[in-house]
Amino acid sequence: MKPNRSKSFTIIETLVAITLFLILIISFLSALWVSFDYLRRVMEMRTAALVLQEEASIVRNLDYDAIAALGSTFTSSGMASLKDASGTIIKSPYNGYPNILKITFEIDWTTFGGKPASKTIVTLMTDHGINKR
Repeated sequence: MKPNRSKSFTIIETLVAITLFLILIISFLSALWVSFDYLRRVMEMRTAALVLQEEASIVRNLDYDAIAALGSTFTSSGMASLKDASGTIIKSPYNGYPNILKITFEIDWTTFGGKPASKTIVTLMTDHGINKR
């Protein structure tokens, strides 16, 4: 007599299949989470860069004397989407030239993950205009 063989799965085969399926699902969800986290960081950096460029454009349109009289902080409506954002303007002479200002714009914020982040841009301004000696 031949043994009666069933065409159904055994418990071991079912457990192995479920385990492999769970590993695939967890891997997919982890990759998805990392992708969304990366996208969020890129969007924060893009927002910070746009805020800095906007502030630099505003300052570049000012007279040299008005720039020298600027305060050391700035705010922008674009900073509202960044958590705990603060903007700083640092003015310093450029390489000892009295008529050239090196203007550094910096924005600091807390990322969605709670880590500190910052972005900086620098421009030169002379008493003759933008980026001229």
